[in-house]
Amino acid sequence: MAPCALICHDRGHIEAALAAAATHDRPVLLLTPEGAAGYGGPGYFQALFANALARQPVAHARCALDCGDDAAMALFALEAGWRALILRGSAKVRARVAAAAGTLGAELLAPPRQAVDLGLAADPAAAIEQALAPG
Repeated sequence: MAPCALICHDRGHIEAALAAAATHDRPVLLLTPEGAAGYGGPGYFQALFANALARQPVAHARCALDCGDDAAMALFALEAGWRALILRGSAKVRARVAAAAGTLGAELLAPPRQAVDLGLAADPAAAIEQALAPG
């Protein structure tokens, strides 16, 4: 089963997504908002995700940091320990960053075609439930 992609803007979103993923026994791909690495920094989002995952260890989750089109930030995030990144921009630059990621056991992901942006949801918990609901 493919993971459900959820764009999480804060700790509450992350914790709600992980709790629902554990309840539904569904894998989730938790994404930062587009370009979040540039305004929050890799360490800030890494700590948010790590703390939430520690409190919800049964959830099947993968977390990815969106670096926008900033290749330097993507490389910095890799060095900081991120193992899944999203990078926009030229194919040539993405290929170089992907090669660097591969040497660290990390991966450059394509932006998911369908992701639920919890920052746009009037009721994030309901949006998560709807996204994870079977069928």
